[in-house]
Amino acid sequence: MSQDSGEKARMSKGRFRLLLVVLLVASIIVVALVGAPFVAPFTVSKVTYTQNAFVPVTANGGFELNDNSWAILTSNGTQAVASIVSGGASSGNRSLYIHDPGQSVSVWYNDSATRVLPMLINSSVAFGFDLLFKGTAIPQGGGTVWLTLFLSWRLLPNDTFPLTLVLGNYSIYSDSTYDSVNASAGIIMLRGVRSYNTWNHYDLQLGTIRVDQLIKGYLLANSSTLYNLGDPIYVLGFRIAVDNADAYFDNVALCNVIPSIANVEVSKSTLLPSYVSNVTLNGYSENYTVAYGLTTDTVTFPMDIPLAFNGTYQISIRTGWGGRMVYNIWLNDSSLPTWV
Repeated sequence: MSQDSGEKARMSKGRFRLLLVVLLVASIIVVALVGAPFVAPFTVSKVTYTQNAFVPVTANGGFELNDNSWAILTSNGTQAVASIVSGGASSGNRSLYIHDPGQSVSVWYNDSATRVLPMLINSSVAFGFDLLFKGTAIPQGGGTVWLTLFLSWRLLPNDTFPLTLVLGNYSIYSDSTYDSVNASAGIIMLRGVRSYNTWNHYDLQLGTIRVDQLIKGYLLANSSTLYNLGDPIYVLGFRIAVDNADAYFDNVALCNVIPSIANVEVSKSTLLPSYVSNVTLNGYSENYTVAYGLTTDTVTFPMDIPLAFNGTYQISIRTGWGGRMVYNIWLNDSSLPTWV
């Protein structure tokens, strides 16, 4: 009886040891396959991106054609000079040159060639231009260039207003823009030029919360209380002028901005996929695709926020395991546009 009991005890211990071995092996497998997402979270190891493409939708922004795309209006008796000149352009062969001690000259865009105006503003619409700022026309006072967009809400005369980009020799606004709203002057966006005697490219993305807030502020100041953020706004036209400045202009146009394509490599210490469930760029959700690999998953998505010189962008990726990765990109590539 006691012998049978001892045998049973030994068999029980053997089964228990076998069970422990099985559990140990299973635990190792689980840690290798599943445990890593909880023990060592997924991490962003690399981000690459393409640059935005800017596709002009208005005609002859480079002043290369001898057509009627631009009308130069000069006051009588002025000492100002405004002409389309050859050589030294930002691209191509020709550019617009203005030397004006006051605001005696204005250069207006004529839409008869493309007939795209009025143009509805959306998130991909930008107004861009190249500027070579030489300085003041006369020594007294500051020098500025004025690029004015004429906007409209509901395409009614009483709902039409200017948005003016004013760039000049303002040292305090060289890296940012000072925005203001004036009941008579419209929306003013003021900033310093990046540098003198060299070509610099500037853009203003029109379909942004920032611009929309300025539009709402102007319309509310002018008793248009029915305007809601996100209501349709149209571009009717634009013009170029300077005030005591000597400057060249090139590639002045409304553009559609093609999104940059971002590729985010997610490193992992598990064989299981990251199961990406959400991707945001600066807080906005993006459409994305995921290629899952053994050691790296690659997330691809269009960066609907256009890239800009000295721009900061935060990418956030949430996984199906409950984790969240945050990766910041600071772009200081001088070939990128400078957003006004």
